[in-house]
Amino acid sequence: MFTMTDSSININDENLEDLTVIWLDENINKTNDCLDTKTRLRYVINYLKTFIDPDECIDYITSISNERVFLIISGSFGENIIPLISDLKQILSIYIFCSNKFKYEQWAHNYEKIQG
Repeated sequence: MFTMTDSSININDENLEDLTVIWLDENINKTNDCLDTKTRLRYVINYLKTFIDPDECIDYITSISNERVFLIISGSFGENIIPLISDLKQILSIYIFCSNKFKYEQWAHNYEKIQG
């Protein structure tokens, strides 16, 4: 199994592209699944911004104006946060990172930016 710590990855906190991947998940640094996915994402995208606090995430999204956001959000935050941000022009698309698809399937169809 491939594992790597964040400290061994060169993380640049300056976005040089017009697309930002933002991941909001209270377990982003706790579960092996999240850590592995985060490591793999850093290999294929230039800029990944992670948050565990929904308010900080929303503040960051609303503070940027020249970038488009692909948002990855945990199922535990999705139902409460997506209604607050889905109409923001910065949000290009939303992916719900949850192993229980049925948990959010009932309400997710109400938001066109949700891609999965």
